[in-house]
Order: sequence, then C-alpha cells, then structure tokens
Amino acid sequence: PTLHQEFTKIMQFAVRGKVFYDILINTNGNCPDKSIEGLKYTTKCMFSVDTLNKELYAKMRKRGGIRTVIETIRRVVEMGHDNVWVRRIITDVNKKEDFKEMVRVIFGDGYVKVSEHYCFDRSKKYDGRHRPTRTYCGYPSQRLVVATDGKVFACCVDYDEKYQVGDVYHQSLLEIWHGSRMNELRENLRNDLANDMELCKTCTSFMSYVDARRDHVQDREL
Repeated sequence: PTLHQEFTKIMQFAVRGKVFYDILINTNGNCPDKSIEGLKYTTKCMFSVDTLNKELYAKMRKRGGIRTVIETIRRVVEMGHDNVWVRRIITDVNKKEDFKEMVRVIFGDGYVKVSEHYCFDRSKKYDGRHRPTRTYCGYPSQRLVVATDGKVFACCVDYDEKYQVGDVYHQSLLEIWHGSRMNELRENLRNDLANDMELCKTCTSFMSYVDARRDHVQDREL
C-alpha cells in the first residue's frame, strides 16, 4: 500500500474519519520517501525484513535495500510510533542468526518489538503416515484480502485467487464478511473438511496444522 501516490492522505483520512479501530500495515520497509509519514498513523507497523545482515538480506530480499529499511524503521520510531515490530521468517538461510540481538544492537532497547515465523516447506513431500494433522484454521474468521482490482478473497495464502468471496465495487466489506461464500468456508472448516476443499487442501500456513510452529503464526513478541 505504501506505493500508492496518496498513501499518507489515505492514512490521515482513515484516522480522522475513524473508519477502522485498528490500522495495521505490514511493509518490507522499502517505501517511497513521501509515504513514510503515513506509517505513523498506524496502530501497528510491522516491518518484514527476515535478516538485518547486508549479505543475507541481498540474497533473501531481491532488489530491496537493507539501509533503506533500517532508515525507514528509525524514522517511524523517531516520529513517536510506540508499536513498531520487526519480523523475520525463519529459513535455512537465516536460522542461525540471533535476530533479536541484531535488532537490539541497531535500534536499541525498548523501541522495536521483535517477532518471527517459521517458513512452511512447500517442497516437502509427505507419505500417508507422516502427513501433518489438520486443525481448525481461524483465518477466515479474522481477515479478508482485497486485491487491487477490487476482488475479495478469504485467505492471505490464496496466492492463486482460487476462492473469491466478493467484490468491493459491488458489495460492502460487511456484506462480504457475512456472505454465503465466507459462511460456507467457515462451516466446512468447522466440520474438518479442509482436505476436501480446493482452497485449503494444499495450504501453506502452519495455522491449519497441528504443529508447535503454529504458535508463531500470530505475532508474538520475543
């Protein structure tokens, strides 16, 4: 969203008009300079960086700039934002790093919160005996995803846009939230039918599996 030419004005409107109770932004930190001011209007500002090591960052975040990211985070903190987070996805590339200590060294104590998730191994093969056990996924009861063309989807990991639940140009978000497509999905998940649904059977989020790493899907401060 920070690439939008009027990002800061949109954020100001959202705060002034009290459109939402919470305004959360997840950004990679490579923001246009004029959009940085808009980040201060969020109630929670999450920077997904994966590493603060220059060499590893160049490997993991193609075409991004770690110096830009660090400077953006510092500016948001200096603006007085009191809920800034820095997050990484744990992979084989960065798992040996002391990420929390790196954040502390660069930004100091108490200014930035640290969180980490585990990377879901999409390439791993499972046989019938070792397939992960499914569990209820709460994503469709937490969020909606609105694409740039106005189409709305039920899940943030529906990368192929398999399950459209509405269109903001023809329905309100409230109508979509309580619509038949969303209710059908929630009901199927409650009835343990995830493996029968095209959207869910190949899920790549620990949210839908019995796994200790599921506890890290929701942001939890280290």
